[in-house]
Amino acid sequence: MRTMVHRAKLSMSEEVKHLTVLIVENQDEDRKVIEKILRHPSKRCFEWSVASTLQQALELLSKQRFDALLLNLGLEGKPSLEIFARVALHSQNTPVVVMTAAQNEAVAQEAVEHGASDYVLKDHLDGMLLPRVIRYAIEREQKDEERRRVHDETTQLLASITSILIGVGPNERIMQWNSAAEATFGLPAKKVLGQPLSSCGIAWDTKRVLEGLATCRAQERPCRVDDVVFTRPDGSNGILGITINPMMSEAKEQVGFLILGADITQRRKAEQALHSANKRLEELNDLKDDLIAKVSHELRTPLTSIKEGLSLLLDNVLGQTTAEQQDFLKTMDQDVNRLVEFVNVMLDISKIEAGRMRLQRQSVDPRLLIESLVASYQPLIGRRKVCIDGDEAAAVLIDAERIRQVLTNLLSNALKHTQEEGSIYFHLKRADGMLGVAVEDNGPGIAPEDLPQLFQKFSQLGQPSTGGSRGTGLGLVLCRELVELHGGRIEVVSEVGRGSTFTVWLPLYSDDLALIENFKELRSMAPGDKGDQVGLVAIKAARLVEGLTPQECSQALGQLVDEVRRYVHRGDIVMSVAPHWVVVLALGDESGAKAIVKRLQAMLAESHRYGFGMACYPVDGTGATAIFSRAKERGEKNSNG
Repeated sequence: MRTMVHRAKLSMSEEVKHLTVLIVENQDEDRKVIEKILRHPSKRCFEWSVASTLQQALELLSKQRFDALLLNLGLEGKPSLEIFARVALHSQNTPVVVMTAAQNEAVAQEAVEHGASDYVLKDHLDGMLLPRVIRYAIEREQKDEERRRVHDETTQLLASITSILIGVGPNERIMQWNSAAEATFGLPAKKVLGQPLSSCGIAWDTKRVLEGLATCRAQERPCRVDDVVFTRPDGSNGILGITINPMMSEAKEQVGFLILGADITQRRKAEQALHSANKRLEELNDLKDDLIAKVSHELRTPLTSIKEGLSLLLDNVLGQTTAEQQDFLKTMDQDVNRLVEFVNVMLDISKIEAGRMRLQRQSVDPRLLIESLVASYQPLIGRRKVCIDGDEAAAVLIDAERIRQVLTNLLSNALKHTQEEGSIYFHLKRADGMLGVAVEDNGPGIAPEDLPQLFQKFSQLGQPSTGGSRGTGLGLVLCRELVELHGGRIEVVSEVGRGSTFTVWLPLYSDDLALIENFKELRSMAPGDKGDQVGLVAIKAARLVEGLTPQECSQALGQLVDEVRRYVHRGDIVMSVAPHWVVVLALGDESGAKAIVKRLQAMLAESHRYGFGMACYPVDGTGATAIFSRAKERGEKNSNG
C-alpha cells in the first residue's frame, strides 16, 4: 500500500486546492494507467492513496477523509454491487466513481442508481475523461451537501417557528408543513405533503383561504385573511388569522406561497369582552351625563328662587331684619352661590366630556382680559397687591368668556391662599407659538405629593389661608378641560412656604389658525346623519378700510363682523381676516351659502361696496384654507372696487 502525491490543474481561471483521491484497484496495469493520468503535468492538483483490497480501503476510509474515491467493482473477482455497498457504508458521503469493463457496464449503471456518483469504463480511460469525471463527482457531492445543509437548517427553522407555517408550491400543493400546523389541525406532515391545498383535509374555511391565495397571486404582495374559522382535533371551533406571502425567484417569478397563521380565538374573545365592557361603560357614562344634566337643571330653578328670596330679605324689601338675622341670611346667600357655582361647573364638565361644548374663538388681547378681570375683583382683592408684567403679548385665539372663567378660578384660588398685604402676579410670556399666562401667589404652597391630585375631581387640598370657605374640588378640573379644549395646557409649580404658580398656555392668534380651528369646530357640531358639508362666504371690504390705520382697520372690520352676525344664524361663525376680509362659516351645502350671500346683500348697509364670494367643503376643497382661497377668488371677481 502506498501514497503518491501529484498535482493537476483542474481550473483554467485559478489554482484550486489539492484533491485527495482513494484508488481502490487490485489490477496493477489498471492502477498504473490511473496513476499515469493523475500524474500528468497538466493535472497537478491530485493527491492519492492506493488500496489493493477491500479491507485496506475500509481502513484508509476510517482514518482519512477523501474528496473522491475510484472503486473497481471487480475487486474480488466478478464485478459486484456488494463491493460498492460496503464501501459506500464507510465513505462518509465521499463521492464514489465506480470502474468496470465495458461488458459489465450494467452493473456500473446499477451502482449509480444506488448512490454512486458516476462510472467509467476501463476500456475508455484517458487523460481528459477521468479527471473530468472525478471533478464533476466532487462538485455534485458539494452541491448535494449544501442542499442537505440548507434542508437541515430549514427543517430546524420550521420546527422553531411557533406559528402555523404552510409552504405551497406554484401548483398549490403543500410543500412545507411545520409542527405548529400539525398540532393545530391534527394532521401529520406525511399526510398532507404533496397534497393540493384545496383537498388535503384541513378543517378550515377553504374558500376564504383560496380566495386570499388568488389575491396574493394576482397582486404579488402579502394578503391578510382575518377570522378564518377552523375545527380543532378535539372537535371545538377556533379562529385563525393568516397572512399569505408570495415567494419570488431571483428572476422575480412566483415560485410558491408561504402561509403564516396563528390561533387568535382567545384574542378575539378578549376583544369582544373589551368591546362589550367599553360599550357598557359608554352607556353608564351617558347615564351619568344625563343624570348630572337633569339634576343640575332641576336644581337651577329652585336655587334661582332661593337666591331671589334671599336678596329681598337682605335688602329688607319684605320687612326689617335684625343684625343677627342679616348674618344668617348672608351665610345662606354664600351657600346658595356655592351651589350655583357647583351646578354650573358640573354642567360645563359634562358638556366637555360629552363633546358638546362649543367655543366661540376670536382674537383677544390677553392683557386687556386680565385687567378687566382684576378690576371686577377689586372689592375682594382688598389690600393685596396685584401686578401684571411680562412682554407685550400678541393676541391669542380663544373663547374670551371661557378663558376668563379659567383665569377667574385661578385668581380666586390665589386670593384664598394669599394673606392681606400679600402679592399676586400675572406674568405674560411667549414660547413655541404659544402665550403663557402665569398666576403667581405667595401663599403657603402645595406639597409635592399633593400636586398630582390637583386636577382630580372633588380633590380639596389644605385650608384657605384667609379663612374663607373651601371650593367644590371641581374648579381646577374645569380649568384643565377648558384650556385643553383650546389646544393649550396648564402647568403648576409650587413650593411649600413660597407660594404657587399656575401657568395657562394658549395658542397665539393668526388668521390661518383661526380659520382652521373655527372650521374644525363647525364640522364637529355637524349632525351625523346629515354629513358635514360647510359653506364659506368671503366678503371683500377693501373700500371700507381704505386709508385707515391698522388699528382703525381692525375696528372697522370688527364693526362689520358685528353687523354681519345680526343677519346669519346663531350657530354660524363670523370672523375677520386681514387685511380686508370678513368670513362666514355655516353648516350646509351650496344652496345654503347662496342664501347667506343673498341675505347679506339685501340687509347690509352699502352692500354694493363689498365683493361677495362663496365656496363649499368638500366640493371646492378639502380644508378651510382651500375653500377660503376659492371663495376669495370669486369675491375678487364680484368686487366693485
